[in-house]
Amino acid sequence: MDDTTLAKLTQEIKLNVLMRGYGNDALDANLKKDVAQGVAFVSRYFPAGVTPDFEGATLERMLLDNYVLYAQSNAVDDFVQNYAQEISELKQSKEAQQYAKERATP
Repeated sequence: MDDTTLAKLTQEIKLNVLMRGYGNDALDANLKKDVAQGVAFVSRYFPAGVTPDFEGATLERMLLDNYVLYAQSNAVDDFVQNYAQEISELKQSKEAQQYAKERATP
């Protein structure tokens, strides 16, 4: 993910998820780190060649938003436990999409 997209996601999550329009450099740097880690966490459940859509109203965006909320509370382990079903659904869905795409390609 490029820096511009990461900055955009960070700003959206800051305003819309955390509802925090204020901040300082340390808080913003920590939030950017949490967003980057959340993107990496969610992306690892995608098959090679499939790009997550974090800009739409998608399951991966919902997981990213909630990952950041949990990370800001130092509770990522709880996130993994509480969202295990959604993570599994995401993985299965993307693997099925990849399989169908591969079968459709001659």
